[in-house]
Amino acid sequence: TEGEEKLKFAELAAARGERDGCFALGCCFRHGEGYGKDLDKAKENFLRASDLGHVSAMIWLGDLLDESDPQRWRW
Repeated sequence: TEGEEKLKFAELAAARGERDGCFALGCCFRHGEGYGKDLDKAKENFLRASDLGHVSAMIWLGDLLDESDPQRWRW
């Protein structure tokens, strides 16, 4: 399916340390494409992409963090 194919390519890119791949993988986990929703894995991948300078990943990571988490306001 389209979601599984997107997930496969996102995993390959993320494994190479590409920030867009990490972001795409986070999106797959956030929206449940491929394996199903996993917000913890989405956060992990958005954090990796954020550390590599991906601005959208920073925004999405902040959105997923709880309001009481001080890291939310960092991102």
